[in-house]
Amino acid sequence: AEGDFAARLEPPLVDDEIGRMTRLLNTMLDRLHGAIEANRHFAADAAHELRGPLTALRGEIDVALQRERSAEEYAETLALLRAQVETLTALIEDLLLLARVQEGRAATRVTEVSLPGFLAGIVGRLADFATARAVTLRCDLPPLVVYGDERLLARAFANVLDNAIRHNRHGGSVQVQGRIEAATPADGPDAPDAYVVVEVVDTGSGIPAAERERVFERFYRSDPSRSRQTGGHGLGLAICREVMALSAGSVRIAASSAAGTTVALRLPGAPDGAPREAGEHGSNPGAADSGPEIRT
Repeated sequence: AEGDFAARLEPPLVDDEIGRMTRLLNTMLDRLHGAIEANRHFAADAAHELRGPLTALRGEIDVALQRERSAEEYAETLALLRAQVETLTALIEDLLLLARVQEGRAATRVTEVSLPGFLAGIVGRLADFATARAVTLRCDLPPLVVYGDERLLARAFANVLDNAIRHNRHGGSVQVQGRIEAATPADGPDAPDAYVVVEVVDTGSGIPAAERERVFERFYRSDPSRSRQTGGHGLGLAICREVMALSAGSVRIAASSAAGTTVALRLPGAPDGAPREAGEHGSNPGAADSGPEIRT
């Protein structure tokens, strides 16, 4: 390939060992090409996103240094600088978490998580944010448990709920509901017996059909100007998807229209109180409710 990962081998017409090896090599080149392109886009996007807060910091400092100012003016400038530093810190933390999860270097501890109390805690932490935007939060969940790293799952669910509040209409609502469903043949032979599906239903303006997969891309914003007004870095849903994949689950836009959007998060789980064999945690064989930290 000589560095050109877009090049491919011409597959032989005969389905012999050479033909099969050629197809495997082409598949490998496809994956390498995709990874290299993704890294190029990631580096460019990250540089662009980091440049904004740094430019704002430098601008505030330059203005402050143009002349002598009162103690109150300096205090106001420092408050603005602190806000920019917090924005930059949050962006860097999101980038590091996303990179670690994607590379399989995120430290994980798989446990049984009781969903109603777990999500009630997340909703409680977001209550002030929702109130400030006149959005009503409702959580209606039957007794269910899911299996995964509680810290990472909290980040994933919080990102989805934050997004539902942030892009909602004034006076709107966010409804959290859940159900149990059986595994299907499409889940594969190693799938658990059942999954828990949590749906986050908002009353926002909806997501166009062409963008319902793209919203899970890093730094993607359907309306950049609107997104900067509402805040966020365009990483929340990307982090959520990676955490769901790490947890043998998934996240998708289940429905969207002018009346609102439904985001469905699917994880290995069971009804709370259902009998389970010791150590059984869906597709995480050998995991236990507690134990030493592991790296996956």
